[in-house]
Amino acid sequence: MNVQNRIKSSRIGSVLWLALSMIPLTVGCQVELGGDNTGTNSEEVSGGGHGRACGGLAGLSCKKGYFCDYELEAMCGAFDMTGTCERIPKACTEEYNPVCGCDGKTYGNECAANAAGVSVASRGECEPPPARDCGGLAGLACEPGEFCDYAPDAMCGAADQTGVCAPIPEGCTKEYNPVCGCDGNTYGNACMAAAAGVSVASPGECAPAPGGVCGTRGAAACEPGFFCDFAPEAACGATDLPGACAPIPEACTFEYNPVCGCDG
Repeated sequence: MNVQNRIKSSRIGSVLWLALSMIPLTVGCQVELGGDNTGTNSEEVSGGGHGRACGGLAGLSCKKGYFCDYELEAMCGAFDMTGTCERIPKACTEEYNPVCGCDGKTYGNECAANAAGVSVASRGECEPPPARDCGGLAGLACEPGEFCDYAPDAMCGAADQTGVCAPIPEGCTKEYNPVCGCDGNTYGNACMAAAAGVSVASPGECAPAPGGVCGTRGAAACEPGFFCDFAPEAACGATDLPGACAPIPEACTFEYNPVCGCDG
């Protein structure tokens, strides 16, 4: 008789065996936990996949290879509007049907924007940003890659005239349509002046001046052996009209024809 049968055959053992048989066996059982009880799943932790909500004030992100696509009325996620995660396209056509991306850049078509991981903000090219003033007595500066472009009547910022920040062009044509820059140098055309970060002072070549423009904001001092010669209407620089560097004469006549110097 084995051990189990001996326990069952005794009075106490039979009662004990009956009690033990009523206890549910849990050793070795598997418990399946529902997803709702374990927090976010791995896909939500690493970012949402196709069709998942994204953006909004919570800043919900998409997983790698997806971008947050907003409806046009969602205004790129403004006011806690959310988008949906869509797969980034791997190839696009070259048709030009411009759209303005949520990053403020113009793309050739919607697919091109999506390929850059950017949703469409509006149809058509992006509107240029509002003009920003520069120069003047306050010396307002432009961002890197921009220069201060003055209107022709602003006299390169004289008398507290301001310009507007304009992008420095990356390339120019080579036709010769000379302009005089605000730095006193002649450039082949207005684009070439802008490419050098210089606004145009006047059309045509600069007037000959041994030392260039002087006596105004931004102008360099005259070289040794030169002085800043102002025209009478410039009032010795009081009107912010620039002067021109002229050579200091080595000798003069003794005739008496008095003048009042800018030094009083």
